[in-house]
Amino acid sequence: MTDDRSTRGRRAFLGTIAAAGGASLTGCLDGATNVVGGTPEPTTVRLLLDWKANATHAGNFVAAERGFDEAEGVSLEIESGSGGSTTAEQVGLRKYELGLTSAASVLGARNGDVSLRSYAAAQQGPNSVVYTVAEQFGGTLSKPTDLQGKTVAAASASSNLALLKALLDDAGVLDSVEFLNVGWGGLTSSILSGDADAALGAFPDGIAMEKEGYDASMLWLSDHVDSTGRLIAANPGFAEENGDALRGALRAIARGWAWAANDPEGAMDLMIDAEPRLEGGRELGIQKIKGTVSKLLLTDSVREHGWGWQSGPAWSSVQDTLAAADFVSGEADAEAAWSNEYLDTDDEFVGSFATQVSADYADSWRA
Repeated sequence: MTDDRSTRGRRAFLGTIAAAGGASLTGCLDGATNVVGGTPEPTTVRLLLDWKANATHAGNFVAAERGFDEAEGVSLEIESGSGGSTTAEQVGLRKYELGLTSAASVLGARNGDVSLRSYAAAQQGPNSVVYTVAEQFGGTLSKPTDLQGKTVAAASASSNLALLKALLDDAGVLDSVEFLNVGWGGLTSSILSGDADAALGAFPDGIAMEKEGYDASMLWLSDHVDSTGRLIAANPGFAEENGDALRGALRAIARGWAWAANDPEGAMDLMIDAEPRLEGGRELGIQKIKGTVSKLLLTDSVREHGWGWQSGPAWSSVQDTLAAADFVSGEADAEAAWSNEYLDTDDEFVGSFATQVSADYADSWRA
């Protein structure tokens, strides 16, 4: 299996030890720990992303590149993914130990009898936004009712479209909104061509338009709906058999995100070291990190409970909304789809995450 992430730098010494000891440094996932030259080997934990590696994944890469994973007895191997549903299936089938995915994908996988559970909220809400530019919208988009009578471009396969429709229904304007079905690559062009007044995408889409000089505005779904965001999922069998490795990986990722939050520029540079193709988008990447931290990590839930915390009401809300839109079965058991059991809230970077972060850019990250 090809590892998308660079294995330069600190990883190099592992091969040297392996050669000297005449043994492979493959992490063991059966609860046993191999020892080479008296040093316990880190347990290899392969993390499959939900999409191609980008700056919104920065904390995971920081954990690996700074050695926070090995400090916890694990070795994170990060690979790009091709969508949350694919990641959910691959992880549920134990082709990877961990995966970044969504509640919709976890519930969908479980509907299909794939054994999967979420063990941490990598983000406290979706990074989805409705975005537009003043030139086309005729002003600023700041609240759901601003979409009354507008046309919104969206990918029909997006579970977040169901969340948006529920939001617009609550605001009393759903019946007046038209939806233009486009592919993921056609969202921004639909606005610029005048075919749509706004588009449902991810917040970096809106930032990119600002970078290009447009007067852009965004409506964050996370500001208006009780929902979950990007999740860290695993097959429950892996969790039961390798609880220490799972706890260690989550501690390392939490620490990686705290480091990235405090030094977005440094975190982006580490991402570029691991993924050189990102170098041309460095400045945009820094803003992505700041936006992820400001809007999706430093939330009231994280301040109260710590990094990665999940809540029953948020899961139930998502399940009900997706079931109403026929994205998942109405019989899906949301309560069984998640667990906080492996979140080490006594760890400073998990339980006290917010106090470890000095994000003085929280109110100005889009500037």
